[in-house]
Amino acid sequence: MMIEREIENIIQMDISHQNQLLRFFSRVDVEIKINVLKKQKEVFFKLKVLFNDEDNAMLTYCSLILAIFRIKENTSATTLNAKIFQVKRFRKTSKREKIIEKWSIVKKLRTDEKFSFRQISQYLQKYHKLYVSYSMIHKIWNQIEIKNTKKGEQEDG
Repeated sequence: MMIEREIENIIQMDISHQNQLLRFFSRVDVEIKINVLKKQKEVFFKLKVLFNDEDNAMLTYCSLILAIFRIKENTSATTLNAKIFQVKRFRKTSKREKIIEKWSIVKKLRTDEKFSFRQISQYLQKYHKLYVSYSMIHKIWNQIEIKNTKKGEQEDG
């Protein structure tokens, strides 16, 4: 509790605003993170001059928060939103790839074991630590298996 007050006094931000900035930092791409860390180094030395009696770990934390704040203020909202959107889009692609890697399991559960897509999603969560929605599995199922079924019918007919 005492440390939180010291940090609030140094950076003039309450804990909820600090947490908000840290969440923002976790969502941006690596390029912005590196810029923040460069800025953090500059800010640390300025804080060290002003608060030389404070612990270096606390000053490092304070400088990180202030660097995130300054980068966020100096970068346009559109640019930041575009970077965050790109990161989110990349994550969805990787989940799709992970499902496809486990496709033999999905296919076996659906056809042989007669699992619903919800049950398949729960199975992948429990036994493979893969957190995907049932609707995503269903969407990929339709893209892969339905196309294969249509191809088979065309070849027979």
